Amino acid sequence: MRESPRRELLTIQKKLWKLNKQIIEDSVLVKEPGFEAYEKAYCKAVAKYIRVADEDEMIEKALSSDVIYVGDYHTCNQSQRSFLRILKSVIKHDNNFCVGLELLHKSHQHILDKYFSGKISEKTFLKKIKLQEHWVFDLWENFKPLFDFCRYHHIKIFAIDAASKGSYLRARDKASAKLIAEIISKNPKKRFFIFIGDLHIAPLHLPSDVCREFIRRKIKKTDLTLYENSDAIYWQLANDGIDDYVEIVKLPDGSFCRMHTPPVVCQRSYLNWLEHEEGEIDYADAKTSFLEIVDRIAEFLDIKLGKMRDEVEIFTSGDLSFLKHLEERGDFSKSELRIIKKQIFASESYYIAKAKVVYLANLSINHAAEEAAHFIKSVCSGPEQPRFVVDAFYANILHEALGFFGSKLINHKRK
Repeated sequence: MRESPRRELLTIQKKLWKLNKQIIEDSVLVKEPGFEAYEKAYCKAVAKYIRVADEDEMIEKALSSDVIYVGDYHTCNQSQRSFLRILKSVIKHDNNFCVGLELLHKSHQHILDKYFSGKISEKTFLKKIKLQEHWVFDLWENFKPLFDFCRYHHIKIFAIDAASKGSYLRARDKASAKLIAEIISKNPKKRFFIFIGDLHIAPLHLPSDVCREFIRRKIKKTDLTLYENSDAIYWQLANDGIDDYVEIVKLPDGSFCRMHTPPVVCQRSYLNWLEHEEGEIDYADAKTSFLEIVDRIAEFLDIKLGKMRDEVEIFTSGDLSFLKHLEERGDFSKSELRIIKKQIFASESYYIAKAKVVYLANLSINHAAEEAAHFIKSVCSGPEQPRFVVDAFYANILHEALGFFGSKLINHKRK
């Protein structure tokens, strides 16, 4: 019996997830000793949820906690945006919070303080902290809105990376824990957000080390952990058919997990960084981001798109529901649908002119700009007609060349 359209979509998505996972694992040439056990402890902490929760419940719990650990998937800009949303929600009720960031080493605290006080510019700040040398994920644009918000609202940011260069994960946890306890002991009336890489916030990792430091210093503080985008929980939600609208779940230990971005989208953000792709569009509002790129290309080429501009629909690897719509339309042959699915499995972005649908396998600016150019070309030239094989070959070359040309207009540094 043929599986349902939704079940087929889940099967495709899970295959993409497994493929991406293998590519990511293969990209690690030298594994840190003990990393697999470290990762396993994190996965165990986010293996299941007890019920769906909402933002109000999560914020209320955060407001009653002294230390809040928030997980960060460094290459996913939705991760940093999600944390900023939490911070905005909390300070509406209580602005007595500080933020600890893994992004910065404690040796750069004085430079950070000068930047926040307006004594040095952003350019000088970035030059002095040598972000590219200190932190492997040089993604300042992802974090800049957080810094801007904290500066405007006078929210103190502390650098909490205290480890020496080359330290393993557990040594980094212990060094950061000692520094966090020291900072909190000097600021006893403040409450703290600790924004740090996902794996660090498993109960047996940084939170446990901080707790030991508190006991040693006779500090009494309550804490809360806010995980994000657990793969295991996502597939549970997807199997139950509620992944599209559930954003927060509660875990057995009282912590919460924010489900703001599908696993395949998080994976692609890492692969984009690995492949040096320049920037990403906004997953939360992909159509607006895509149309901004369309407008920039069309304006440069002095092309008027008219009402057809707004007729295009945008889908990402986190939402394959368009496949179901294409099948239900009735005007796509089985052969055409097989070709589209083949493109998806190959992680290729695709403009499907007959349906006015753009599928972005990847949120990179380059992918979006290529498909924006393909969309503009389709609007200008109209529907493609069947061609003999040789003519089709050269037409495809021109099609891809136009896509690359569009991406160069948006990202002139593209190689």
